[in-house]
Amino acid sequence: MSRGGRTSRLSVQAVWKTGAVAVAAVLNVQPPLAVGTKAGDGATSTILQATFAQLLRSGDLDRHLRRSRRVYRVRRDAVVAAVRRWLPQAAVGGIAAGLNVVLTLPDGADEQAVVARAGERGVGVYARGWFTADPGGARPGLVLGYGTVPPEQAAWGVRVLGAVVAGG
Repeated sequence: MSRGGRTSRLSVQAVWKTGAVAVAAVLNVQPPLAVGTKAGDGATSTILQATFAQLLRSGDLDRHLRRSRRVYRVRRDAVVAAVRRWLPQAAVGGIAAGLNVVLTLPDGADEQAVVARAGERGVGVYARGWFTADPGGARPGLVLGYGTVPPEQAAWGVRVLGAVVAGG
């Protein structure tokens, strides 16, 4: 875990509980997981903890993260390219990490209406206002998730968004 924060995007509780298992194994005591799970998230199973520990020990986690970064980079690049082609009046924001692209829509765009109309056409996006402390004070925008969206589907979705924003 000290190698550049590679596990920072993984479940903090899963990491903590896996650490508790490792410490308990070294000290040859029963790990306090049952109490922590019941009082905590209620979802981090022993199997998940053991799997995560094995991923760390074997180096498979590093391989998985390297592969995932490549896959997500391709997907993000596809979304950004599609926005530049089909929705050039929107500004792409956010950072190149994570699984979302943040778009700033042109002034006057109704992000709620865009979300609704896009949804009617089979494209799921989020209004950026849902993620701000003062939704009325922010420029209209969208949050596009691309983690499970293949590049071809992302291009189609952004093309639909472009038509929706243009009023079509």
